[in-house]
Amino acid sequence: MEQSKIKLWKGFWDKKECKFRIVEAIVASTPENILKQQESDTPGKRRFPWYEPFIGKKIQMVEIHANNIVWYINNSDGKGLKKISNIIGEEEYGHKGVYVDEIISQIPYPKWETYTEKKEFDLNTEVSDYFTRVDPFLWAKHDQEVKQLREDIQNDLYMGPPANSNEKKKGGNKGKVRSIN
Repeated sequence: MEQSKIKLWKGFWDKKECKFRIVEAIVASTPENILKQQESDTPGKRRFPWYEPFIGKKIQMVEIHANNIVWYINNSDGKGLKKISNIIGEEEYGHKGVYVDEIISQIPYPKWETYTEKKEFDLNTEVSDYFTRVDPFLWAKHDQEVKQLREDIQNDLYMGPPANSNEKKKGGNKGKVRSIN
């Protein structure tokens, strides 16, 4: 796409102003350098990247421009737009990062996906169904760990590891929730 035809909109990312556009793009697999780092961090652990069922397929994404960096988040359920268009781009609006193989086109404003709980549910169901078919035993174990982590967070029982430790800590460590992926 010609640079002159790119229209960037004003948005927010983690309370800072940024620019963005909505694009249709083909999902790429996890880059090799990221895979090597993940394997180094947790040898032998199976990853369940949410975008795996969509590798090689076109989806709607938000392309974010901030601090001379460009990155992409999913917008097939409208949640990416919800995150970036929030007045201060608050952290509590979740998002799903994604790797891009190819940008197909910029999507004009009236065709942007907007968030609904049903779209989010449908996306999560599609991802879950995919991993249930691909690796049912490990997916069931992973899914149970995620549910437990969410429950612990909701009940303020698990707020990440204490500083300089690999152990769980009960409460009081807000803002340090770590990913289990």
